[in-house]
Amino acid sequence: MEGIPEIIHNKYAIRYIKQGKCPPEIEILAKNLQKSFIMKEWLPLDNEENINSFNELTFGLHDSSIKEIKKEDRITYLHIDTTWQCEIIMKCYNVIESNLEIDCIYYDSNFNFENDKVIFLPEEILYSSGNDINLPKLVCSRIEYKLSSIKIE
Repeated sequence: MEGIPEIIHNKYAIRYIKQGKCPPEIEILAKNLQKSFIMKEWLPLDNEENINSFNELTFGLHDSSIKEIKKEDRITYLHIDTTWQCEIIMKCYNVIESNLEIDCIYYDSNFNFENDKVIFLPEEILYSSGNDINLPKLVCSRIEYKLSSIKIE
């Protein structure tokens, strides 16, 4: 799978595919790659190694936005849209505190662990209030994630 991230994350490659400016066999390869790259299983964000892998895979959610926040029983789902043509779903268990907003662009993300809790701290590009009091934050007992789609078509 060497070289795959460069294909997936290259915005010009995706644009050329959409505009039909690449050979048909490359378009077929990209669409097959798109189908095979979707993650079926949920991966935990439970230690520094997993967080580093998540940040490498998702570019630290750089310039991403939360498109939907959906609550089902004790689980809160965050549907995150990225600027690099991928959607991510984060599954947050037993949310204790959250002031995340939809359609707000986040610059990067940070995760901390405190007293058996995971703290997700996305950094907003523009703070709506202009002060640090309302910084976005989500505190829960566990977070898992998966890629839900890669948009090539």
